[in-house]
Amino acid sequence: MVYSILTATINSADQENTTMQSESPAPATEAMNVNAACQYLGCAKQWLYAQVKIGALPHYRVGPRLRFRKSSLDAWITTQEQQAQS
Repeated sequence: MVYSILTATINSADQENTTMQSESPAPATEAMNVNAACQYLGCAKQWLYAQVKIGALPHYRVGPRLRFRKSSLDAWITTQEQQAQS
């Protein structure tokens, strides 16, 4: 009796955990560090840091560390392309 209750509880918890893992990840997973942002943009770290310093590149900080959202960088790229065409 106790064994069957424990087994049912464990199976229920396993199913719940599997369901939670299969849900789409939170938007925060698109965050990139400096290296990933440089690779994504195809630029050097020095250029990226210079753009951050003058406020030209969208970013945020987690403590002292810089982070970049892919969606923000995509929007920034689109803006740069539009400005280049006009």
